[in-house]
Amino acid sequence: MSEDYDNFVGKKAEVEKKGTLNEFLGIKDEEPWEKQWVGMPEFEQEDDPNYKELLVKFKTKEDYEKFKKLIEQKLTVKTKSIFYPKDDRVPNRLLRWVVDD
Repeated sequence: MSEDYDNFVGKKAEVEKKGTLNEFLGIKDEEPWEKQWVGMPEFEQEDDPNYKELLVKFKTKEDYEKFKKLIEQKLTVKTKSIFYPKDDRVPNRLLRWVVDD
């Protein structure tokens, strides 16, 4: 039975792709987001301004502790990323509107 398919191994199907999903589904009007986006400004996503990202692995806990002291930043078991030098942005959780009665 597998011999029926042996001649197709490593070959790509040549299928001509035409149109959009909306055309395929028979939807003729605009996308739902376009109805909501009327009058809104254009949005351009800028490239990541960071120079380099680096994954660092430690063989021992002592090595990890030395690294924490070296970079002078608070690291916890849950820390997934940091900025070096330390990022000077204010955390969003500190930017709240508070009304005193």
